[in-house]
Amino acid sequence: MTRHALAAALMSWLFGSLAGCGTMANLSPPDSKDADAPRPGRIFGGVERDANWARKHFETPASADNQEPSLSDRIKGSYLLCVDLPCSFVADTITLPLTFLIAVGEEEDTLMSSGRKSVASADLRP
Repeated sequence: MTRHALAAALMSWLFGSLAGCGTMANLSPPDSKDADAPRPGRIFGGVERDANWARKHFETPASADNQEPSLSDRIKGSYLLCVDLPCSFVADTITLPLTFLIAVGEEEDTLMSSGRKSVASADLRP
């Protein structure tokens, strides 16, 4: 019985370590090397990142002589769509309260920097 529990725990750890990297990237600090990367802390940003990464693997490179993506690119794109994207959806749902707070905080920072007050911080006395 303990062998089955150990095997299940090992498989869960392995599966978890191979999937959900879109969510991990969404919760990480911004990458200064990748200017095209979306800002971290977006609501369901892990799913968005996985979809963008998968799209890049299925697109034909503009400078390539071959008109079709390679087999390895198709496999990577399929992995991202079939395995990583659903795991990122679950992980993004679990981390939704955190990303929601980040999004609300960034919106309030934007309102304050533009000189407008948000409803929460406005003086509502008659």
